[in-house]
Amino acid sequence: MSSKYDNDINHYHSHAKYWYLCLLTAYKHYCQHSLILPSIAQDVSSALEIYDDDNERRSTDACTSSTHMVPHNAKLQKHLRQEILTIQNDRDLSAGEKAKKVQELMMSNWKALSKKSTRVVSNRLTEDDVASTYNPDKKVLGCAHYQRAAKLQASCCGGWFTCRFCHDEACDHQINR
Repeated sequence: MSSKYDNDINHYHSHAKYWYLCLLTAYKHYCQHSLILPSIAQDVSSALEIYDDDNERRSTDACTSSTHMVPHNAKLQKHLRQEILTIQNDRDLSAGEKAKKVQELMMSNWKALSKKSTRVVSNRLTEDDVASTYNPDKKVLGCAHYQRAAKLQASCCGGWFTCRFCHDEACDHQINR
């Protein structure tokens, strides 16, 4: 008959093996994507194969499927995994070439999105934009809210204002802060 202590030890032991496997898997992915450490990646792969041989290996999906690593689209994730496996199994490529191809694959979605999100910003200033605000009665630069010799450009509408309060008074919306 096993005691509660033995059950706790076995439970701890299985969790320790699981997290060790997760750590090895994560480190293997890091090494495969790094051009610096291909020999360490081979050592980690060997350690993972020991788990395969002993039939003690748990699914690596549980180790690598935390929410910050999962793309929003499950089909995209599956496609990326298949492409990465294809690259990793290609015997004609060196470790450096594999790492470069995987990095390009992983960055392709980001590159496509960043190209779409760029916007052209006009740097042309009008006379109203560069005109200083001046209170002739008090002989002070600025506005009713602040005494300053500068203006700020509102990111929401692109207009130039002496202060955020002047923006809110002049526009039909409030400034994004």
